[in-house]
Amino acid sequence: MDAVDLGQVQSIGPGVPIGGGAWSGKDFFKVDRLGGMAERRLALESLLASDADEALATLTYLPGGDRPARVDLLLDGEPSDAVVIPAEFGALESRRLHRLFTAPPIALIDLARWGHQRPGMPWELPAVPAAATSGC
Repeated sequence: MDAVDLGQVQSIGPGVPIGGGAWSGKDFFKVDRLGGMAERRLALESLLASDADEALATLTYLPGGDRPARVDLLLDGEPSDAVVIPAEFGALESRRLHRLFTAPPIALIDLARWGHQRPGMPWELPAVPAAATSGC
C-alpha cells in the first residue's frame, strides 16, 4: 500500500493491486495507467490529511466512461469517506488526467526506463500543499 515514511513513498507489495507489470510499458492513454497514477496521488493526499499509517485508493472505471464510476478509500484497512482529490484533478475526468500526466517534466521514455516514483511528477506528492477538495 502507499506509505509515507520520512518523505519516501512506496507502491509495492501484495497489498497493492496494480497488476503484474505495474506502470512500465502501459499506454498513457488507457485508464489502467491513468487510473493507477491518480489512485496513487489520491492515496497520498488522503493519507497526509489523516492520522492513518496506510491508505489504499481504488478507482472503478466502466467501459466507455470518462471518469471513475466509483472512488473508494481505505485508511488503515477501514473504509473512509475522507478522499482528498487535488484541485487540479477536477472530477477525475480522463481528459484532464491525461493532460496532467502526459506532460511531466521528464521524457516519457525515461519514465519507462527509470520508473515513475520521481519527485516533481504530477502523480507524486506536491512540492507545496495545494488546495484540495474532499469527498466523492
